[in-house]
Amino acid sequence: MLLTPGKRALAIVLTVALQSYAFSADTGAMLQATGDVKVNGTPVSGSFTLSGGDSIEVGPNSSASIRTAGTSISTAANTHIQWINESEITLNDGGVFVNTVPNLKTNLGMCGEVMPIQSPESISANSYTKYEVKTQGDKAYVYARELPVTVKTDARNIDLKPTKVAMVSSIRASKCKIAYYDTVNDAVANGLIIGGFAATSILLLTLPYESPGVSAYCPNPRCQY
Repeated sequence: MLLTPGKRALAIVLTVALQSYAFSADTGAMLQATGDVKVNGTPVSGSFTLSGGDSIEVGPNSSASIRTAGTSISTAANTHIQWINESEITLNDGGVFVNTVPNLKTNLGMCGEVMPIQSPESISANSYTKYEVKTQGDKAYVYARELPVTVKTDARNIDLKPTKVAMVSSIRASKCKIAYYDTVNDAVANGLIIGGFAATSILLLTLPYESPGVSAYCPNPRCQY
């Protein structure tokens, strides 16, 4: 059946709209900015829709949260991340708390990555994997809060169980190494957490705790979750 010119124009408009929606669903996410937050170098406030490849910089005494289907990401102050898509981000500086049902991967600078381990049990229970990553110089510290994650480099993989810590060194280079620590305090005792982190004896719990759809920020290092 031939379409009239009016119906043909409407069909074209609907096709373009659906294609645009599909692209947005694949690459978009909602950013909630508090304080000094820039996207691709431009200050933003309140809510902002991200696209694939966007660079997010969070300044001092500021925070940002990103929400997408099944995932929320909260940042600490002084954080620089790149939103790649709903399955991947890159942490260049600072710290993030990830709460995800899908397999959201966090790249560590130029080297290494963190990926949730999805078992059949966790998938059937629709369970959220919670993990935190924080950089310190050329190192990244990974803390598995709930459910295990895999920490990967080109040379070695570590399956990190909840409450365990891994350190990835040389994240600014093309080659990096992983060290494993049984607890956060073990890492502190070995002198691996220095400067501002050593004062709290906890390297990652200064980050906010957030569930999808709920925004919260906890700037106090002694906050309990």
